[in-house]
Amino acid sequence: MKILHVISSLDPRWGGTSEAVKQMCRALQANGAECEAACLDPSVSPWLSNSDFKIYALGPAKGSYGYSKKYQDWLKNNIAKYDATILHGLWQFPGRALWLASGKGRLPYYVYPHGMLDPWFKKAFPGKHLKKMAYWMLSEKHVLAKARAVLFTSEDEMLLAPHSFPGYRVNSEVTGLGIETPAGDGEAQKQIFLTQFPELAGKRIVLFFGRIHPKKGCEYLAQAFAEVAEGNPRLHLVFAGPCEDEAYRRKLENLALKSRTSWTGLLRGDLRWGAMRAAEVFALPSHQENFGLAVAESLASGCPVLLSKRVNIWREVLAAGAGFACEDDLAGMRAVLGSWLELSAAEREGMRARSVEAFNRHFRIQDTAQRILEVIERTR
Repeated sequence: MKILHVISSLDPRWGGTSEAVKQMCRALQANGAECEAACLDPSVSPWLSNSDFKIYALGPAKGSYGYSKKYQDWLKNNIAKYDATILHGLWQFPGRALWLASGKGRLPYYVYPHGMLDPWFKKAFPGKHLKKMAYWMLSEKHVLAKARAVLFTSEDEMLLAPHSFPGYRVNSEVTGLGIETPAGDGEAQKQIFLTQFPELAGKRIVLFFGRIHPKKGCEYLAQAFAEVAEGNPRLHLVFAGPCEDEAYRRKLENLALKSRTSWTGLLRGDLRWGAMRAAEVFALPSHQENFGLAVAESLASGCPVLLSKRVNIWREVLAAGAGFACEDDLAGMRAVLGSWLELSAAEREGMRARSVEAFNRHFRIQDTAQRILEVIERTR
């Protein structure tokens, strides 16, 4: 089976979707499919080198919407060569271009919204929602309606999606999402991280890993940590990830215990895995999270998680006994940190083991790939 993935950008700076597509392609190919991708990145983009699958870089495009006649023409001329096409993300030109190139659904295509239908955005950004409403009526509802299936990464994402826009009519399938099983020596990775950040040796690390942004609720983590850490001198908070908003960074620094908070910046490779191996617990108090690849990575590393109930895989984590879940506010984050600190050493170790079990049961990308292929075989 030959599958084309359509995405605006594979630039890792845009978050987890680009990484999800890369891992998904590798897993699909391991299951016997052939994968290619079409994106709007310039062909000279460094993140496109050394790929495990063929990429057609058809950018640059015009504006944030990503209009490109070159992209539209390429899809029109090539889409029939594929058994199925998967669109990743909404609200940009590649979706409309795919819908038109497919003969408005005559050729089979599928859509991964990757959380972009979550009603949280309607509440958080009412002005943007009005613009999206116009585009929804013009194009996006047709893109979704004509897809052979709209693929969701969790049950929660699927249940939330109908509540954002009128006239929502789709064929829904929950295929999940996941990551590859971590490679490398876990203890060696941990030591690589601690060598890079020696001040963290011997600390009980509470780790935030990801883009440092108000949507992630980082201020609640910083403030709750400052409150609970007074009586726990070995506790240390680590923010690992990029922060492009300097004002927000200063706000977090003012809320946190400065002497017991570290900022590592973006971590890759062994440093990334080493941070999760070294951490005692991972915290994500996000206001909206479709899936959270970092959550799956944490679980795979044997690091339990503290999640808000706006992270759509919190139910699976809670059912597996691999962490605690709360509301996305200060009281909630204070409560789950307190619950974690009340555990005995033996109870924490048990939760570490259950974290790996939860990953193996729910969040392996190989299993996701198999479900995607089953959906395509059944619906195309």
